[in-house]
Order: sequence, then structure tokens, then C-alpha cells
Amino acid sequence: MEKQIATGKIYLGGSFNREVDHERVKRAKELLAQNPTIARVHFPFDYEFIDPAEVNPKIGEERSMTWRVGTFQNDLNGINTATCGVFLYDMDIFL
Repeated sequence: MEKQIATGKIYLGGSFNREVDHERVKRAKELLAQNPTIARVHFPFDYEFIDPAEVNPKIGEERSMTWRVGTFQNDLNGINTATCGVFLYDMDIFL
């Protein structure tokens, strides 16, 4: 059997607000990791930009412009370099 070279780059998107969302993302990453054609999975929360000037940022507080721009650029990079997007949505919350 020929060795397969992993070249796929996945952008994994979806909500990350509730515990069920965390579990859904974890499971999707596990399944994607089993695919030998996938080289990388970009999930935005795994690539969050850190602004060294921010001291102890708290959830819900407004973040620095440096953090916002850096996080946005990381996200754009993940989208622009992806060969495929996988998006997780819980349709039941919209019913």
C-alpha cells in the first residue's frame, strides 16, 4: 500500500459557548485526526492571539484593539489557507 501524504487543511468553525459545544468540537477534532489525508485542523479558539500588554483580561470585557486585530488575522489566515471547511451547528437551539 502506498503511503498517503496528508495535505488537507480544515477550518473548523462553530459555536463554543456551551459545554455541549466544547464536546462537539472535541469529537469533531478526534474524528478529523483519524483521517490520514488531513494535515491540519484550524479551530480559532486553539489559535487565539495573545496581547502581552493585556493584564488579566476577563471574559466578557472589551479586549484591546491589538488583540482584536491579531485574533481576526489568525482567523482569516485559517480560512484562507484551508482546503475545506467543517462547520458545527446545533440546529435544535433555533427551533
